[in-house]
Amino acid sequence: MKFYINGSAGVSPFLGLGEEACSIPEEGSRFARESDYKQVINPRQSRRMGKLLKMGVGSALVALKNAGLEKPDAVITGTGYGCLQDTEKFLGVMVENEETLLNPTAFILSTHNTVGGQIALFMGLTGYNFTYVHGAFSFENCLVDAQTFFHENPKAQVLVGGSDELTPTSLQVLEGLDCAPDQQFGEGAGFFSLSAEKTEKSYLAIEGYRVKFGTTNDESVKQMISDLLADCDKKEEEIDVVLSGTDIELAFPNAETIDFKQYTGVYPTAISGALLLAEKVLLGKASALIDKKGVERVLIVNTHSDEGASCMLVGKC
Repeated sequence: MKFYINGSAGVSPFLGLGEEACSIPEEGSRFARESDYKQVINPRQSRRMGKLLKMGVGSALVALKNAGLEKPDAVITGTGYGCLQDTEKFLGVMVENEETLLNPTAFILSTHNTVGGQIALFMGLTGYNFTYVHGAFSFENCLVDAQTFFHENPKAQVLVGGSDELTPTSLQVLEGLDCAPDQQFGEGAGFFSLSAEKTEKSYLAIEGYRVKFGTTNDESVKQMISDLLADCDKKEEEIDVVLSGTDIELAFPNAETIDFKQYTGVYPTAISGALLLAEKVLLGKASALIDKKGVERVLIVNTHSDEGASCMLVGKC
């Protein structure tokens, strides 16, 4: 099923909230670019919000603003880690106070669906609101849910996003467990206002996507990509850029292949950052990262340990 992108926004090591063009992340940087959230979030409210909430809610509000949409018909969010900063804060106080006199605020804000809930509170939404916590493929499951929602509501506008944060403690744990050898961990948020029908605001399209769960190998991933291209009635020669988040060697005759995780870092919903990067590449706003002009179609491929693989084809309308 094809999705049309009508507005987007995100925070990443290569992109700040509201910035139009990508820029090279600072050397050794693992964290999302500092952004001015006061443009969309009241300072009194943001003072009480953790980093993930600011990134997620801020990106969602800007994406809807860019789409010219007052209220979406559904909000579907994905996260692998949830609000780590607030979780650490709550657990720290629990240990210090020996499990007595606990302030519930940090616990309430630590749950995985906090970003989706806060978006609803900010905008006064009472409709469909769901959060997926499916590890490295949380964002892909948001797209699966959006597809189901569009089948029942073909004229709907759906806000879809993925977000994860990195804290000094989680970084220490991830490095200690050697979760991503030879790669840097990262964080970020990417939100997109989608519709199943093309509108006057539509500028890009997710032409198709595929998800394969469980253990994969080179041949199964390549077959998944071939199936996607067949579904979209496209040939390998029509791919201009491949944003690869996998160790599998991918060869397309006319495409430049880029490891997107060198810019996003490694985190469960990094593919939402890759989709932001694909958008900037297609709009000619990623020249600092990818020196290729006239890009019409971008293929995103992502694998993560033994959890599975996914691919997504993005093109101009």
